[in-house]
Amino acid sequence: MRLGAKLTATVATALAVVYPSVALACPYCAGRKDGGTMQLVLLGAFVFFPFAVVGTIAYIVKAGNRES
Repeated sequence: MRLGAKLTATVATALAVVYPSVALACPYCAGRKDGGTMQLVLLGAFVFFPFAVVGTIAYIVKAGNRES
């Protein structure tokens, strides 16, 4: 796993542990005005998480192609 994917996973896990109620909220609930700065961080995580997943899968596929 590359450093970027590990860092993303570590940050997402840390945020979920520190702010579990916000991490479990749906995007509609996270869109309320009383969310503060953490709201922006978590919404960013909602947006960028799929890119981290796809990047990790692409890395695994490319690594598999190098071996064969």
